[in-house]
Amino acid sequence: MDNTITPRLADPAIIATAGLEPDQTVYMYPLKQSGYQDSFELFASFGEGRVGLLVKTGFGRYAKAKFRGDHASLIAINNALRGFAPHSFGHGRMAGDEDEFFIITELLNVVLDGPPATLGRRLSRMHSRPAPIHPVFEKPAYGFSVTTFCGEIPQDNTWKASWPQFYVENRLRPICRRIQGPRKRDSELEQQLERVINDVVPELFGRMHPKSLAPSLLHGNLLYSRRSRGQFFSFDNDAEEEVVLRPACFYGHREYELGAARVYGFPPAFFEEYHNHSPRNDPKEDWHWRVLLYELYHRLVVYAR
Repeated sequence: MDNTITPRLADPAIIATAGLEPDQTVYMYPLKQSGYQDSFELFASFGEGRVGLLVKTGFGRYAKAKFRGDHASLIAINNALRGFAPHSFGHGRMAGDEDEFFIITELLNVVLDGPPATLGRRLSRMHSRPAPIHPVFEKPAYGFSVTTFCGEIPQDNTWKASWPQFYVENRLRPICRRIQGPRKRDSELEQQLERVINDVVPELFGRMHPKSLAPSLLHGNLLYSRRSRGQFFSFDNDAEEEVVLRPACFYGHREYELGAARVYGFPPAFFEEYHNHSPRNDPKEDWHWRVLLYELYHRLVVYAR
């Protein structure tokens, strides 16, 4: 069996987007290949030193939209809390193939890792940053500037003035439609979801103070595998930190993030640390039920894949 790793010559568009010297020959070395995107590491000269970058490539409209959402998400996280996610240097279309697209980010040198140690604190800090004022609603709103993706599933981030409206119209109903398909294969699912939308959503959110539902920047798809600890091979960042990876950002209620964390296996210590810095919203006795409501969406995403 041939285990030879075949490097790929970096496309001129990648060289230009990364800001590398155009006259150097740069190779990309495969890290991971999947059905919809490939990952490469790239090391190149930059000034008097060297830089390590992560390059992801993919084909077609999906890759174009996915990398656009990834780029916007990484920029948003770094604007809120510098170094909490890899910096994105840009995304674009290959010069050598108009149907192939790419994104370039910092490359993380992963250290031997254990359970999250500071992730809850850092996530709380990101959630505490004030959301921008939406120009139409003239107040912070719920949504994001572009479509983002949970795996291959697009998330409609069209702005809404109300969190219950966003959660219903941009999350619960779209994922139900995706599961159902054109043939409406599961009428019971649709009926039960409508009961949740008509009864549970207004009951739980109606008992909360509006300030408790203020929008926060969310990672949006916080799987346990999407956090790590390491050091970036970048131009000016050599600190070893706990970071989040592969976000699908939007502005929403911060407890939504905890629903994902419970579905995807975060340990109790993570929640304890998070709540040391961001206490449960009132009414606290409803916290368990609110997080279950958010778990519902993430479990439906898993079912839809």
